[in-house]
Amino acid sequence: MAAGSHSRGQIPHRNGHSASNLLAFGQLAEGFEDLPDDGIAVPLRAGEASLHAFRTVHWSAPNTCDYRRIGLAVRYVAASTGRH
Repeated sequence: MAAGSHSRGQIPHRNGHSASNLLAFGQLAEGFEDLPDDGIAVPLRAGEASLHAFRTVHWSAPNTCDYRRIGLAVRYVAASTGRH
């Protein structure tokens, strides 16, 4: 995870494709084309998960096992939140 990225506000993204990016549109957060030197490793074992703020820039190494990796995004929005 990129240290402090959650507090930088919305980071512009661009779409592109490469063999190492398996996201549907190849999304890439601008300014994070290379792994940052201050990245924080969060090692996970099979069956574990990480929870982080929506705007945290994060990435993972390629999946090298025979099982599919699953991602799930859950967002909490307070009932008092309105559209702007």
